[in-house]
Amino acid sequence: MRRGGPGRPSVPKLEDWFERVYGVRGATLVETCRLLTTNSDGPYQATGTPKSFDHKYISEDVPVGLMPMRAFGAAAGVQTPATDALVSLARIIAGRDFADTARTLDRMGLAGMDVPQIRRTLSEGFD
Repeated sequence: MRRGGPGRPSVPKLEDWFERVYGVRGATLVETCRLLTTNSDGPYQATGTPKSFDHKYISEDVPVGLMPMRAFGAAAGVQTPATDALVSLARIIAGRDFADTARTLDRMGLAGMDVPQIRRTLSEGFD
């Protein structure tokens, strides 16, 4: 266990924390992470581990969730640096752009609307 400095709480190593919280520990941190998702008694066994980055958590969630959030932020004049970073990372690791399937304001029928119009349309629907 790592010790904190004076007046600081001690912070356990990640593998110590996994063992304490989940009762799972492998020979290495990588093995421990695999055990969390593959052991029948692991806490995440039902979720499985994606075999590649071409997985729905990226190929669906980026164009359908993150990219629209970024578009709404842009429409409202709100910067979205964390979302922008996640989209950029997803593009790099998946090796694709996602723009061809992204929910854009245009595809959602909201292009050219200001924020009050977008809010009204989302609340009340299209005329």
